[in-house]
Amino acid sequence: MNSDTLRTFNQIKANGYWRQGTTLGEGGWEAVNKLNVEWFSYFLEINGEIVEEIRAKNDGIAINAFETLYNLSDEIEWEVYQKIVKFRTLAGNV
Repeated sequence: MNSDTLRTFNQIKANGYWRQGTTLGEGGWEAVNKLNVEWFSYFLEINGEIVEEIRAKNDGIAINAFETLYNLSDEIEWEVYQKIVKFRTLAGNV
């Protein structure tokens, strides 16, 4: 793992989130996956438009991350959404 990848990995580990466009070099995503954390997808909508997607450990971390990244106190209208995907069995042979 090179120094840039290690620095970004350490930020993800410390902050508990990463932005959708984050890139990591060799071994970076493997290291993130070894953290044994269930990452959730969150979206920020400002004035009716989705402006950012992040992966975070939990709701509080996601909200704090968006508040830090976008200074939400200055925005008139904003919402944070969590993407939840559910699966159901339609047929099978178990």
